Amino acid sequence: MLPALGRLHLDEITPARVAAFQRGLIDGGLSNARVNRHLAVLRRMFNLAIRWGLLGGANPAQSPGMLREQPREVFLAPPQLRALMSALADEPDRAAAGAIALLALTGARKSEVLRARWEHVDRDRGLLTVPLAKGGRRRHVVLSGAAIGVLRLQPRAPGQEFVFASPRCPPFAVRSQISPPKLAAREQISVGGPRRRRLAPARAAGRQRAEGRGASWGRAAPAGVGWMTDAAVRRHASWPPQPPA
Repeated sequence: MLPALGRLHLDEITPARVAAFQRGLIDGGLSNARVNRHLAVLRRMFNLAIRWGLLGGANPAQSPGMLREQPREVFLAPPQLRALMSALADEPDRAAAGAIALLALTGARKSEVLRARWEHVDRDRGLLTVPLAKGGRRRHVVLSGAAIGVLRLQPRAPGQEFVFASPRCPPFAVRSQISPPKLAAREQISVGGPRRRRLAPARAAGRQRAEGRGASWGRAAPAGVGWMTDAAVRRHASWPPQPPA
């Protein structure tokens, strides 16, 4: 961005220059997603300049013509999953560690896990009910024996509605976010390169196992990973999930 636009004054950058900047990024071999990230940063910069009174008029990068991005699915390999679970065992924020473990074991969306209420957990049938999923419909997340074990070890104080309640917003309000844990897995797991350390692969890993393409928990989890030991896995392994009535 600096080589292309860094020597220009704000009012010298026009939509035409932004379009030329975009073409330069494309010609330079950047992916559509990376080009879009550059344009998003540029648009944000101009929005702030206008807000702070540094630039008058319209944002020249307001409608740069974002490129179509090809979504990518990333699945954790068994060694990566083992690294994740081992690191979670040492994570001081136990609720965050449990939420990430549940993401890895179920393939559920982050919002579905963070907004999970105890009343929606059916351990007898091995189901987590999502009253309002992304598509606007109710859906059921299948809970394996290991996932049920994770839920069993979550503390539940009187009056606590949410499984992974926020520790900072009494009375036990919904947790809006999982801050990237300060855990060794951020260095141990490299999904698609060192820049891609996100929670999304954990969800993909859970979906991978649900579809039968990944390693089972018994093969993937190391012995004694804190909240989910081998004994706990064996204890809950006889809980087969049942479809909803």
